Amino acid sequence: MRAMQERAYAKRGEQCLLIKSPPASGKSRALMFLALDKLHNQGLQQAIVVVPERFIGGSFAD
Repeated sequence: MRAMQERAYAKRGEQCLLIKSPPASGKSRALMFLALDKLHNQGLQQAIVVVPERFIGGSFAD
């Protein structure tokens, strides 16, 4: 993980988290780590990901 992703993951228990970082810095990957933790370890049953552009959302389709 990148440093920014590690900082975000350290706060994975928070209800709300804002990640502000430059383009291509790994925000989408950080979101994936956070969502997977909430789904597998925190009892969340569904994660809804909203993105500003379709090409960003395509990376979450798999």
